[in-house]
Amino acid sequence: MALFAITLAVYASHWDGPARSATLGLALSAAGVAITIGAGFLGWMPVQDYHMGVRLTPTQERDELAVQNARLIRLHHDRAA
Repeated sequence: MALFAITLAVYASHWDGPARSATLGLALSAAGVAITIGAGFLGWMPVQDYHMGVRLTPTQERDELAVQNARLIRLHHDRAA
């Protein structure tokens, strides 16, 4: 968000007229979008993988345990083979 605020500060003095160059604004905005996408990806990983901040119903918890057990059995079977 700081990059978008810096972009606003740079262009605030030229708000009514044409800006001298759009390069700085485009670069800061592109960096801001890239960082926001990265933060969203990193924030989603704990939710998707570990269900942080998610309350599962008893049925969902049972299903989740079944999937984890199946993965452990498959891993053990692959190592034994």
